[in-house]
Amino acid sequence: MIPITLEHAALSSMLTPIGTPCSAICNLQSAIVNGLIGAMPPTFTISPSGLWRGLLKRFAPGGEHALMLAAHIMILSAMIIFVLNQRDVGMLWFSLGLLALATMFVLNMVLGDLEAALGVQRADWLHLSVSGMLWFALAWITGLSDSANFSFVPYLIFVLTAQAFVMLPSVQAALYLLVLIASWALAMLIVGVLPAQILANLFFLGTGIMFVVVLSTVLNLYREQTERAEALLAQLSAANVALEASRRRDYDLAVAEERVRIARDIHDGLGHHLTALNLQLQAAARLIERDPARAAAAIQTSRTVAQAALDEVRQSVAAMRQQPLASESLPASLEQLAATFGQHTGMQTRLELLGQACALPPTMLQTLYRAVQEGLTNAQRHGAATLVTIELAYQSDHVRLKLADNGSGQSSTAGSGFGLAGLRERVEQLGGQLQAGPQAEGGFVLQICLPIQS
Repeated sequence: MIPITLEHAALSSMLTPIGTPCSAICNLQSAIVNGLIGAMPPTFTISPSGLWRGLLKRFAPGGEHALMLAAHIMILSAMIIFVLNQRDVGMLWFSLGLLALATMFVLNMVLGDLEAALGVQRADWLHLSVSGMLWFALAWITGLSDSANFSFVPYLIFVLTAQAFVMLPSVQAALYLLVLIASWALAMLIVGVLPAQILANLFFLGTGIMFVVVLSTVLNLYREQTERAEALLAQLSAANVALEASRRRDYDLAVAEERVRIARDIHDGLGHHLTALNLQLQAAARLIERDPARAAAAIQTSRTVAQAALDEVRQSVAAMRQQPLASESLPASLEQLAATFGQHTGMQTRLELLGQACALPPTMLQTLYRAVQEGLTNAQRHGAATLVTIELAYQSDHVRLKLADNGSGQSSTAGSGFGLAGLRERVEQLGGQLQAGPQAEGGFVLQICLPIQS
């Protein structure tokens, strides 16, 4: 389709009434046309397809204005009936009545634009106020005729009632409805309709009004529930995003903690062995010519240290690959850990379980398991202990883990070491407490207390 470009002069000539504007109606029409043209740009382009889509969208709106379609149909029906029966009223009253119906129709068409320009509350009040006055004028004009062909006019109150109960609070809508009914009764009294006939018409109108009020109230409740559901859905989506972000932070934190633990193991274990290996190889290099026997002893020591370093690496790799607590309970996992550690190091371990075991969060299980790993390693590496007692006690509101050894009382510099520092951070993140230090009777003790969330 080809767009049409119009200018003010051409549009004015097209819309100006034919003949001399000598009557009040012609003057009013000319003023309206000139006012509309003055609000337009000097030249503008009309696309037939775009114009059709725009008119269709306004006539049959969607979303929250979908109820306007019924109003459009009822007002158009009233206009058609009014035009077909124009002979029952004079030309002046016919023109004014048709203008009132057309204005009501246009107000419904541009309601969305008014709400965007003035705000929803102000636009709704303007729409209902002007529509109510137009309906009163229309009821008065058609009441001047004795014809029954205009009996449709009072039923336009259904449109205004539905709109009032959708746009306004219930109390304000009820007051607006009472004003409409009173204004209609007053218009009928002015044109000479008998009170008995007015009451009879009110009875039939009241039945329809009650149905419209109930339907509008149900629609309001449905709209409120829909808005509430949409708000809850938005909150749920935001909470889901926050939860996912929190999960990622926890994952990153766990990865960082594992990296710290592995770095500590490499530093304290493999680094120590490699340092000793380097010293022995240097000694062997110096003694290989003047004291071959001592050089051979240094090389043998280097082989022993290298084997220990290799065992350390294998243990670290095994610890990283295994999934502790994947299929076993915490007491069973700790018992297996203690037994395996004792077989590799020759240190005697003993596990004591107090209270009834209960389900614990995965993070708490992981922390307790790593604490036993750390305690056993420190007891063998720093304290030179031969016996470690592990005590796991379940209480109603907390779980307590205690590791006590018979070593020298040294354990990674008495609680300030890398491993215990990381373990303390884990315990504090769970709201628990960690105590570590030498015992008065000898040895070293590590004790953790974690609260159980009910």
